[in-house]
Amino acid sequence: GEVVITAPTIRLVADDGSYIKIGGGVEIGSQGKVTVHASEHDWIGPKTDSASIPSFGRDPAAQQVTFHYPGHSEASPRA
Repeated sequence: GEVVITAPTIRLVADDGSYIKIGGGVEIGSQGKVTVHASEHDWIGPKTDSASIPSFGRDPAAQQVTFHYPGHSEASPRA
């Protein structure tokens, strides 16, 4: 499978403040060590990609996201 996330800026931030920021370039930051594992490294010219944005129905208010957690059932109490 594949997960595609599109936004003007995407940030992944860990509890210790280490981060990856994507948008306007790629920025990686950490107060600790940054380790890259690979059999070889290719540092070649710039390249970009694009993703198609899905179209939704006419009523955006009717759209909803549902998360299913292991062990949860519809009969479980809701907070």
